[in-house]
Amino acid sequence: MPAKPTTGQPWLDVGYAWYDNVQQLITDVPQLKSDVLALQGTLANLQATRAPLANPSFTGTVSGVTAAMVGLGNVSNTADAAKTYSATQITSGTIPPARLPAGVAAVRRRTRANEATPTATNWEPRPAGYPLVIAVGAAPAPSDAPATDLHVTPLTQTTAGTNFNGLSNGAAWPAPWVLSRLPTGGSATVQNNRGRLTSGNTMGNYNSSDGVAVRHSTLAANVEATFLLNRGSDSQAMFVARCDQPNLDPQNGVRIRFSGGSFSASQIDNWTYTTLASVTRATDSGTDYRLRIRINGGTVQARAWAATATEPSAWEINVTTTQVAAGYFGFVCGTGQAVASVSMDVDDITIT
Repeated sequence: MPAKPTTGQPWLDVGYAWYDNVQQLITDVPQLKSDVLALQGTLANLQATRAPLANPSFTGTVSGVTAAMVGLGNVSNTADAAKTYSATQITSGTIPPARLPAGVAAVRRRTRANEATPTATNWEPRPAGYPLVIAVGAAPAPSDAPATDLHVTPLTQTTAGTNFNGLSNGAAWPAPWVLSRLPTGGSATVQNNRGRLTSGNTMGNYNSSDGVAVRHSTLAANVEATFLLNRGSDSQAMFVARCDQPNLDPQNGVRIRFSGGSFSASQIDNWTYTTLASVTRATDSGTDYRLRIRINGGTVQARAWAATATEPSAWEINVTTTQVAAGYFGFVCGTGQAVASVSMDVDDITIT
């Protein structure tokens, strides 16, 4: 091995050798020194032109970075004025207060119990300090609302699979069903895992106060209902598809009637009934039937079939009505005859 060179001695004088430090190597090899100096300049330039990891600051147009890369997957470049609420949020009153314009708008509702029996005065207090308040709930609108307030009535309501299984005999119909009319001697209770309506002691006709009625708690402009029905002897099942009165005795509305010999639809204008369609058909008391009733705008459709059979595709009733305002849907047990108390059972109710 060649001798170790002295400090400053060119390494070529003694052939290959090793050095104690890099600085001596750089000094002895001019080209290497030039390369190292150039590298130092490049590193210094990189350090001066690159953002630090902590508190970086960017200039120019930055591209290639997505919201998901930085944990902001729900962020979009939508202007506040262009942001919208869903129909469900508006009609159900679930708009988050934080999303309402600060100091401009607020939402008021009824409690669940008051919504089941809505009046113009059982709303929650009007929020103070807001020029615009949106009242979300069934009619009537709040009596203390100024003209600038809005009243939003839910247009659709879904009650999936309302049935009476597991409820004790004698129990009341569960929510969202509300007892609308209870005559002397009448009842609306659970019997043998079904909802039973029993009229008053003496029946006259449909408009008689002896008819017992239950309704859905929410007004709806459009509704489709399917359910199982079992009529008692002499009873007529009335389905108020659109009613402006909470007691289901409509001043204005639409009614479907299913009796022992006919299936009909009527329009009510100022308590005057006009038959829109009537289908002659025999239906037995004590037999399970299924019914589908649909009312959409001015179209009224209905069909009935034996519970053991397949649902038909054709509508038995398919008519139009001028009663297109929102109303209550419900069941009325009555008869067209002067007879003693009658009853009917309902089960597996779905409202959409």
